[in-house]
Amino acid sequence: MFVTKIGSDHIFHGMNNQDYGLYTDNIRLVCDGCSEGKHSEVGVKLFTQHYQKLLDMNFSSYVYILAKERYIEKLWREIFSLNVQSALDNLCFTILQVVKLSDNEFDVHVCGDGYIIVHHMDDSIEFIKLDNGEYPNYYIYNFIDSIEINPGFETYHYSGVKNVGVATDGLRFILQSKQNEGIFREKLLGKEIAMKRFLNTIEHSLKDDITISF
Repeated sequence: MFVTKIGSDHIFHGMNNQDYGLYTDNIRLVCDGCSEGKHSEVGVKLFTQHYQKLLDMNFSSYVYILAKERYIEKLWREIFSLNVQSALDNLCFTILQVVKLSDNEFDVHVCGDGYIIVHHMDDSIEFIKLDNGEYPNYYIYNFIDSIEINPGFETYHYSGVKNVGVATDGLRFILQSKQNEGIFREKLLGKEIAMKRFLNTIEHSLKDDITISF
């Protein structure tokens, strides 16, 4: 399931949806662009689309792409020609990534805030908020002070579970309502179109963009 929905505050202020991501059999990815970045929605889409291209070329490991191949550094050099302000305008976003290792084993790589969604064996759904109370660790911070890449990712490992997904921090507006949270849990285990329709029915309460890859 992959669903993204623009927040009502962004519509009110004439802003684009600054979230994006992707879903494959083995990868779940969501990125949340920072409103302070003038074109963060562009950077989010560039990152996601180029990452999808690498997946299509059979690059299987997210960490391999970022750290060993130094892919994002190359992309940054190519697109922004080392223009720091342009990079700040475009690459100010968070990254949450799930890699499916086997049927019941998953790694989650995190750079920034958001939510991990865990589907346990008893069919219960757990929402794990990724927020240490500090300013989110946007990906661009990995480039500050040095051109050398040093990805500030945390890794979480889950085994003995049915599924693991991720969502941007716009999910918090759903979790503020017990009724909406209950419906959301049900829709997660259903079809993608049902989730899209549910989000449309509560769009006025979704102040921020929300993207789910599960």
